[in-house]
Amino acid sequence: ILIPSTSTSITHTHTQASLCQAAIDEYISSPEKGQFVNYRTLPDIMWETILPKHFDLDVGDADIENMKKVSQVYSKGFKGDILWEDDTKRKQERATNGIKEAADLFLKPRFDKMEKYNEGGAAAAAAGGLVEEEEEEEAATEKPEDR
Repeated sequence: ILIPSTSTSITHTHTQASLCQAAIDEYISSPEKGQFVNYRTLPDIMWETILPKHFDLDVGDADIENMKKVSQVYSKGFKGDILWEDDTKRKQERATNGIKEAADLFLKPRFDKMEKYNEGGAAAAAAGGLVEEEEEEEAATEKPEDR
């Protein structure tokens, strides 16, 4: 797949992949300090897993109800009165073929890796779980101008 490196959106996709890779590298070095969270599992994962298991915090019913209430509105620059709606499908429909190809090439391998680490936890990272896959993917996901 040849992807023009001059496209701003594609460059952003590659930048996002680099950030994901940095998170993966950090997780491998200190898996006990972090947890990958799939956006689709929010907000429930906060009170079901992250707060009680990762941070060892007791979460009461009132806390959960408050988190549910707060999570129903947008948090990005709004005054808290606009209800949150999942816009994933709309964003995917608006993405150009080039962006979709770049996401498949640069982001998907890293997303899949984060999901595997999320499933396998610290044990997978400590065992070096995905080292061979990482080397193969690194070669496959170089920017075209770096080949």
